[in-house]
Amino acid sequence: MNLHALDLPFGLELETPRLLLCAPRDDEEIGPEINAVICASWSELRVWMPWAKILPTQEDSQMHARQTKWKWNNRSEFEFALRLRSSRRLIGRCGMHTIDPNVGRAEIGYWIDSRWSGYGLMNEAVARLIAFADEIGFQRLEIRCDARNQRSSNIARRLGFEREGTLRRVRFDNQDRLCDMEVWARLR
Repeated sequence: MNLHALDLPFGLELETPRLLLCAPRDDEEIGPEINAVICASWSELRVWMPWAKILPTQEDSQMHARQTKWKWNNRSEFEFALRLRSSRRLIGRCGMHTIDPNVGRAEIGYWIDSRWSGYGLMNEAVARLIAFADEIGFQRLEIRCDARNQRSSNIARRLGFEREGTLRRVRFDNQDRLCDMEVWARLR
């Protein structure tokens, strides 16, 4: 699969009934907005997200936003800001990471502002992300999550992923405890 041949411009927006999945924009400085959402949900994010070891500063979040633009342009990751359609309020992120274009494989990652958790919004976002992945030719999508993270496992299950197994003691969590990771996959 040749990802560089695809027309995937900055600012691409994917719609769902309640959300917009917004690709990075070349003229956008989204870092402070991302940082505010991370800070508001820090106690929940730090339990499950491998990147949530240290609370990021606004500068850290801005640097991440710049890296997201570079990775989008380079076709090495496709990360979207999740925004409510009604107000364009940022409520989380989702995307495709660890992309292997040779076999058309990507891992899906996601997180949501805990104030918006429990309303089915992440199911909606990931379902649209799956449709996008199918449109551009991915053959295999994976969701990997801490085996204790029932909400993340439920998203995979609801969206038709099959549990392929558990990687036992595969990484340290943010409290430096060895943890298991479930691997869920969906084939096109």
